[in-house]
Amino acid sequence: MIDWKAEISRIVSWKQVIAENDNQKAYPWHLPSVAAAAQDIAAAENAAGMAFSTQHKEFLRYADGWQGFLITIDLFGTKDFLDGRAEKVMQREEIRSFTKKLGLHEGEFVPIGASEAELDIFLHISPSAEGLPGGVVWFASEEVDRFESFVDFFAAMVNYNARIAHRVAGGVSLPDMP
Repeated sequence: MIDWKAEISRIVSWKQVIAENDNQKAYPWHLPSVAAAAQDIAAAENAAGMAFSTQHKEFLRYADGWQGFLITIDLFGTKDFLDGRAEKVMQREEIRSFTKKLGLHEGEFVPIGASEAELDIFLHISPSAEGLPGGVVWFASEEVDRFESFVDFFAAMVNYNARIAHRVAGGVSLPDMP
């Protein structure tokens, strides 16, 4: 079982390094939203028309979304499903074409993150889907990356934030993070 507090803290630590070295204030700095209640997660799944993976639901119990999770890409919380933001992302024509190419059908995927400024979208695949069950696909005009699970996706996002921190800090050696 993953220690979500520790993993969330790792990204927060890297974002702090970014904020301390971002002289131009080009990178957004937000903490994750507070934990979602079980009934909010169930309502979000209902609104999405798909059950989330156990790992994704566990994460939501610690952080109910995260604005600026990876630069301008927000990681959706339950509110994004309930207020229609996730559904709005699903209406993008490029998503329809991409998911069709992947062989996914309606109800087998849902966006769990997107950017308002860029084309980036994180798609969570249903645990019951034939291909990549419970996985996550990063799409930005084309497939950027795919992850076997939500935990793998989150671990990669820790690393992406670490690389950004290293670049923003001018390539200096950075301390190990928790």
